[in-house]
Amino acid sequence: MKKINKKKHSSPFGRPMSMKMPLHFHTKYAAAAIALCILLLMTVTIASAEDIYICNCSSLDTDGATYYLTQDIIDSHTSECMNILANNVTLDCQHHTIDGDDSASYGIFIHRSAGETTNITIKNCVLSDWSSANIFLFNSNGNEIENTTSTSCQGTSIGVKLQYSDSNTITNTTVIDNQYYGIYLVNSDFNIITNSTVNSNKVGIYLWSSGLNIINNSRIESNSEWGFCSAGSGNANKIYNNLFNNSVNYKIYYDVENWNTTKQAGNRIYSGGTEIGGNYWTDASGAGYSDTCIDADNDTFCDDPYILDTGANIDYLPLSGEYILPDLIPGDIEVIPMAWLQVIRWKRPFCMV
Repeated sequence: MKKINKKKHSSPFGRPMSMKMPLHFHTKYAAAAIALCILLLMTVTIASAEDIYICNCSSLDTDGATYYLTQDIIDSHTSECMNILANNVTLDCQHHTIDGDDSASYGIFIHRSAGETTNITIKNCVLSDWSSANIFLFNSNGNEIENTTSTSCQGTSIGVKLQYSDSNTITNTTVIDNQYYGIYLVNSDFNIITNSTVNSNKVGIYLWSSGLNIINNSRIESNSEWGFCSAGSGNANKIYNNLFNNSVNYKIYYDVENWNTTKQAGNRIYSGGTEIGGNYWTDASGAGYSDTCIDADNDTFCDDPYILDTGANIDYLPLSGEYILPDLIPGDIEVIPMAWLQVIRWKRPFCMV
């Protein structure tokens, strides 16, 4: 009678495994299988955060992806050049230009049928020559525009337009040389415009039926009609620590805005001093309110509030242009004689306040 050998089976790892194995072997293989599954899940998760490189106008439709623009786009006739369809997307132009042909509509286009938190970041982009707006957000909330330049819009085109779009941040952005509005908010609330330059547009910043926005730490200069305009906001916007340097710094229809924050330590947008509060008001001739106001106590704020109009629009803490060096104490300086020049040298450091 033949002797029957017991059949052996291979484990998933290629090792022969008998039908009967000690308990510690089963535990070992189970732990290894679980670890492998976790590793696979981690790989899938990492892969889902996708990097995509583009060189032309594109539809950005991969949720969670980062898109990198690898070259300039010049004289494009595609009406929605960068059409961002997905959410949680980053568009990094890597300082490349997205340029239209003056007839195509939008450089960067984010449009939703109803209000939605889209969580999109646009950064390091240069946009120019689009016929409707260089950047347009519609029903799009919770986005960031940073380190971006919007320029050279012709006719009634707009540098950056937000419509029915809330809780967005525009930071470190330059909006310059647009023939119509630089930044235009329509029915858009809780947005922040900060650390930005808005120069040489027809109107620098226009808020239409938009309230509870913040504009601060920005330079609003050389805009041909108005530096800032608001109409129908309903809820006041907060506007402080900006430099206004335009022939007409503001135009206000019916609204009452908040033109200063509380006096506090901070970096001024313009003029000497270590505290912030309101805005610096000047013009091309250097004869604006901040240039000419009295600062008798030398606290670097104007002694009197700046009344913008006959209503309640008042900057209670306008920044003063007067900046007085601390009094010199005998012995602080010494004069070093030279053949043709007297050199004054500080003998001890001092703080400029």
